[in-house]
Amino acid sequence: QSTWDCSLTPNTFAKLIEKFRGLKSIDLRGCNSIFMTGQITPESTKWYKLIGSCWNTLECVALSGFSFLNCDNLHFLLDASCNLQSLSLRSIKFSSCLNSKICSSLIDFQGFLRIIAKKCSRLHELRIEYSNLSDSMLLDLCNICGLSLVSVSFAACSDLSDKGLVPFITSQTNLQTVDLSLLNQITSKSIAALSKCVDLRSIKMSKCTSVIGKSAFVNFGCLPLEFLDCSQCSSISSNHLHPIISSSKILHLILDYSLTDSTALFKSFHHLNLISLSLSSVSNLEATDMNLLFDHATYLRYLKIAWCPKLRDNFLLGPQLPDNRLSTGMIKDAIKCNHCITCRCKLNANACNVCPFPNPKGLNQLSKLRVLNLEASSNLSDISLVHTITMSNVVHLNLSLISRVSDVTICSVCHYCPSLEYLNVAYTSITDHGVLTVANKLIMLKTLILTNCKNITDLSLVYLQENAFQLTTLDVSMCAGITMAQLENIAALPTLHSLKCLFASSGTFLETQSSSVNK
Repeated sequence: QSTWDCSLTPNTFAKLIEKFRGLKSIDLRGCNSIFMTGQITPESTKWYKLIGSCWNTLECVALSGFSFLNCDNLHFLLDASCNLQSLSLRSIKFSSCLNSKICSSLIDFQGFLRIIAKKCSRLHELRIEYSNLSDSMLLDLCNICGLSLVSVSFAACSDLSDKGLVPFITSQTNLQTVDLSLLNQITSKSIAALSKCVDLRSIKMSKCTSVIGKSAFVNFGCLPLEFLDCSQCSSISSNHLHPIISSSKILHLILDYSLTDSTALFKSFHHLNLISLSLSSVSNLEATDMNLLFDHATYLRYLKIAWCPKLRDNFLLGPQLPDNRLSTGMIKDAIKCNHCITCRCKLNANACNVCPFPNPKGLNQLSKLRVLNLEASSNLSDISLVHTITMSNVVHLNLSLISRVSDVTICSVCHYCPSLEYLNVAYTSITDHGVLTVANKLIMLKTLILTNCKNITDLSLVYLQENAFQLTTLDVSMCAGITMAQLENIAALPTLHSLKCLFASSGTFLETQSSSVNK
């Protein structure tokens, strides 16, 4: 049961947990109103009996983001969870002094340790994030006898360093999942210590800016690692990652805003069966790198190559024509003929209208792809997208901030990807005709993002209102051709739960106020 970030009163909370007896998991992130009144305390006979009888089946508890959760209440709630296996504490501040009652919002860490010591025989997952957890506290935690965790997260506990983390990791050799994101003080020593966790399968270390890859991953080759997130780690290069990738079984790889070179990385892909790959802002991406990706990563379900200014049409088309010929080419139009989209390409004024890419061997080779994100790859155009986005399994497509995307690409996508549920074409050149095709062809579409599409008008909303029967989320912010009258009409669409129309108006952004409808 999740009640995340809602205005839940103590009385409603009491009815909720009494009705759903036998709960295995509860998520109360951000529900400050439960504890604001001070009614839920161990001194209250009502709450003592209710919590004691209803929480004894809980295995997973998330008590995160509370401003009014004091030490007594935390201990009361955790102590009642007899079968506690997973605990998440986010944005909760600990006090190392014995008299923590001087501030009701501080949690006595020593008391917290006593609770963990009671639950350690069953507890296998601990998440303490965005907290003031210190090295000395972590050392006390790893000294608890019998504590054997499988999953830990200390994300954004910025006071932590190698002094506390290395001994803790050394004491928890059964770890399988570790999240050390946003720990700026830790170095390669903490990452290297993870090599002793022989069952390690997942590492998140985004924005660990002090980690040097050369010494961090030396002994990782024998680990059964499946997930690695090194995004925004500026000191890690593909040469550092090559040994771990070439000798492991990584399935999910996130390297956003971290790589300055990519060739060595792509050469390692023939060792892997990658399912998801995220590469944003790779500054020196080459066509040969993309060819290696398309040839070897054929199992990919998720691909993100965003904010890559060097990503050009010939990169997606594969080993076809040199870029100097593509730069003079364009797709003249796309026509519908016998229920098929046929492209008419014209590379120069003297060429005949014969498609030069009848069987491209590029992006389209990733036939299992379900999510594709090419956001802000501004040098792409219709000429590559029409020929390569032909994967029928794609359900999530992001082509935002590619100004040369027009109705030609949209019509082709609607034909080849009929199962699309999410489409983002913000800041593109799509017109009402493109939206009409979307409304008619994408019968499964749930989310459509049209932010700052300057060529669409009220007609687009009429088409969506008449045909998009599954649409739940629509964003037409900063679309000058949309009027408030038509926005009120589309807001009545029964399936539409979220309509964003910030600064949308006819002719000027200043005529109307920001508007948002949420049902």
